[in-house]
Amino acid sequence: MSQTVQIVLPPKYIEKRIVNVKVSPMGYFLSSDEQRALLGLIKKGVKKAFLNEKLVEVTSSIQDIDKDDLTLVPDVSYEVPGELKSMVPSNIPTFFDFKNLWQKSLFALQVIGQAVLIGEKGVGKNHLCLAMAKEFSLPVYDVSGSRNLTEYDLVGHYEMRGNETVWVSGLLPIWCKHGGLLILDELSLARSSVLARIHSVFDFRRYLIIKEHQNERVDRHPHAFAIITLNPPKGEYLGTQHLNIAFLDRFQMIEVPESSFEEKKKIIKMRSDLNDEIFAESLIEIAEKINNEYKQGNLRDFVSLRNLIDCCNLIANGLSKKDAVEISILNRFTDEEEKTRVEEICSILIE
Repeated sequence: MSQTVQIVLPPKYIEKRIVNVKVSPMGYFLSSDEQRALLGLIKKGVKKAFLNEKLVEVTSSIQDIDKDDLTLVPDVSYEVPGELKSMVPSNIPTFFDFKNLWQKSLFALQVIGQAVLIGEKGVGKNHLCLAMAKEFSLPVYDVSGSRNLTEYDLVGHYEMRGNETVWVSGLLPIWCKHGGLLILDELSLARSSVLARIHSVFDFRRYLIIKEHQNERVDRHPHAFAIITLNPPKGEYLGTQHLNIAFLDRFQMIEVPESSFEEKKKIIKMRSDLNDEIFAESLIEIAEKINNEYKQGNLRDFVSLRNLIDCCNLIANGLSKKDAVEISILNRFTDEEEKTRVEEICSILIE
């Protein structure tokens, strides 16, 4: 596959290679015995076979492969309609998979069709979604949850065009018909009436009834995958509703933990041009102090790893450390009291 996403594997797979395996029908992957059988076939040069009535195809380009040198993951790609190819994300930076999230998420999408990624703000939930969509050429349908999100935003509505009234489909029926990756970002912020409209799409029924459009039934495409991204109810998300248990029961829950200090160092080193390890370590330390204040509710914003990478790239391209920290970190805080507190924390870097 051209222009694939670079994936840095978790430590236990550091010496292994990802091998993408397409399994039909959807809803199944390979048991341990079937995986061992596939590895034997691969060593014989076979890349496509039937295993227990499952059509299995190795889609990665592999050479001189040994069964101890790979980890198998589902290939969830499919033939995307031409008009949707512009919705496939591009220019996705390296995804650092320190916790084996890539394999877990792809298994959930292949077998169940949907998952919830839950983790603190800025840990890379959306990055993971977009990296998977780019790797497997999936069009992305992005829905941001809010109190302003209506049923009609999702399912569609009538509108006047010239002298006639026409039906305009929402993202949900388009996703159901044509497949791709539906990203429901912070759905806990949406109203319960909105969630009630989409229950049937995510359970065994796998269809949507559009009562506003002559009770049209739209069946869910086999390659229509969905991921909900959630932040824990703390900080700026304190007081947000918990999603209905019956609704969440339809999804697989995958925790996305925050990267460790050493993992952040590695990411900054690989994604920035700044060759100053001591400064990078100090930058991470002050970011962690600021983010602890955010988690305790003392600040209304936080500093993401992306902000740190941007800061390092500004410095590497000639901006002073003082100005780079001001642009990337300090100016995120507009409240004078909060900004003063952040300036105190950053003082070690901008003296």
